[in-house]
Amino acid sequence: MQALANATALSQQADRPDGSPEARERAAKALETVIADYPRLSAIPQAAYELGNLKYASGQYTAARSAYELAIAKGASGAIRTLAALGIGYSFEAEKNYTSAAQAHAAAAKSLGPKDFLFEETLMAEGRAQELSGKPAQAIETYQRLLKEAPGTHLADEVRNRIASLKGSTS
Repeated sequence: MQALANATALSQQADRPDGSPEARERAAKALETVIADYPRLSAIPQAAYELGNLKYASGQYTAARSAYELAIAKGASGAIRTLAALGIGYSFEAEKNYTSAAQAHAAAAKSLGPKDFLFEETLMAEGRAQELSGKPAQAIETYQRLLKEAPGTHLADEVRNRIASLKGSTS
């Protein structure tokens, strides 16, 4: 637990606005060491998620995706699972692989309901990736699902605008 605490402290320092690439690399190495040395530690999903964030911030999208996938594989639950699943999609988006991003966001949304943390943001990410991958009809369906399942969403105006824009461009 001490090794994890030290790695987490390094990660928090690296995540600050003034965090340097070197600080991110030190924190990533410390988390990788904890994950390798203590694979049965109950906090491995959290450590892997943090590692994914560091790798993402460093522009290492494939490594970030691997870390997010590890977090899920090691039993991440609740918010960490959702955030790791979203991270997978975002890492594909960063690589401009929008089809894979849409699939990853759809997989993340599959296990969520309207009252779940990040439900609305997950569907927005899915719809955006569908738009960017050239699938406006799928994006419209996703956005309409969001409005239907979460009618009081704070994103309603944005969603309606996206739908109108997509319908206007496909006419």
